[in-house]
Amino acid sequence: MDAEIAALELNHTWDIVDLPQGKRALPCKWVYKVNHNSDGTMERLKARLVVRGDIQREGIDYFETFSPVEEVYMRFPAGLLPPKPNQACLLRKFLYGLKKASR
Repeated sequence: MDAEIAALELNHTWDIVDLPQGKRALPCKWVYKVNHNSDGTMERLKARLVVRGDIQREGIDYFETFSPVEEVYMRFPAGLLPPKPNQACLLRKFLYGLKKASR
């Protein structure tokens, strides 16, 4: 998880901002995967941060599926604490799980 967070921060995936009134921050979750070698032994463990886009509602959280200019806010992932209360991550790049994420 630490390596994934470091990579996301290095790529400037989000900005930490105050959540505007009337906006809703989407929750996120960690998805874990175990990679195996061909002989069945464990090669490595992977963690990926995924936004819960399944709860996005058209007309409320987004208006056009492929519009790159709409703002998407995400709650802080488990393992990170917001510097101040009522802050969220403003996504500069879309993460897995969003309705607007590239295919």
